[in-house]
Amino acid sequence: MMPARPVDSAGKSSRTCSGSVLSCWAALDDLRPAQPFLRLELDHADGSGPRRHPGPKTFRNKFSKLRRNRRFWLHAPSDLKWIAVALPLLLVVVVYSFYGKKPNNPAGDSAMASTATAPAASNSGQPWIKANAIQRFIMRRAGVRLFDDFRGGLGAWQGKEGWSKTWRYGDATFVQPGELALLSSSLGLSDYTLTFLGQIERRSLNWVFRAKDLGNYYSMRIAVTRAGPLPEAVLVRTVVLNGREREVKTLPIPFPVQADTLYLVRMEVHGRDFTTYIQNQIVDHFTDSRLNSGGVGFYSPRGDRALLRWVEVSHQYDYLGRLCALLSPYGVQGLPAD
Repeated sequence: MMPARPVDSAGKSSRTCSGSVLSCWAALDDLRPAQPFLRLELDHADGSGPRRHPGPKTFRNKFSKLRRNRRFWLHAPSDLKWIAVALPLLLVVVVYSFYGKKPNNPAGDSAMASTATAPAASNSGQPWIKANAIQRFIMRRAGVRLFDDFRGGLGAWQGKEGWSKTWRYGDATFVQPGELALLSSSLGLSDYTLTFLGQIERRSLNWVFRAKDLGNYYSMRIAVTRAGPLPEAVLVRTVVLNGREREVKTLPIPFPVQADTLYLVRMEVHGRDFTTYIQNQIVDHFTDSRLNSGGVGFYSPRGDRALLRWVEVSHQYDYLGRLCALLSPYGVQGLPAD
């Protein structure tokens, strides 16, 4: 409220106050309503203060935005930088390699006719024959990761007739191996890393690698040599060729073993080199060239009992390997060497 406007007393007698025309007040102490000038500002949702209205775009604002982008790039992870730079280039190369022009045929129509009449089945199982160098690189660099925690059954494994009847499920989705069974999707691999989590219920925990079939493979097992509250165990390595064991070598485990232990086993299979880790400690390394490729598998001899929680087989499973696996038009398993 504010005081009324002053009234001219000299001209009061000469004018008539009419409520229908003008509102006039005879005294200065009479009050009249006033409309204040409001300047409201919206605050931030977090209560940090009023919002600022964006001013006109200037060169200084653009320069500050560039500085913020540069700061984000400098503090970004190295993997994100690599992907941001390499992904567009790789996509351009892949698109060009897949949709490039067909090579000229200098032999004429006769060669084309002979190619057309050739049996298509000869190349049906070998798609890499039609691939160029870039496609071959993508397929060879593609990452592989096979994982099974046995929750979906045993459909990913194969063995002799009736082998699945010898495998049983235990508590907490643990599986108890029986006769030898191989992971089907790993049979075409040559280099990989095998990792699994297992436990010895009675006497030994057995696994195979570079298994060409059910009669040719490398085998390892953790065997308990003395039971009790402080058991002793050794690592036994064998080579099986044509169903017969050729070599047996026993190695000590360089750390104390406890009862009811969950063993984290990792095997790195690369070329002629084989390295074994138990509980993230190296326990064995050897070289052999008799078996060049093959998958992984598990078994338990009669009288022995072990439990498996999960199994993983991976190869070059990094950022580049995952990207090449997405871009690869064919399966990457079983790709032959150059």
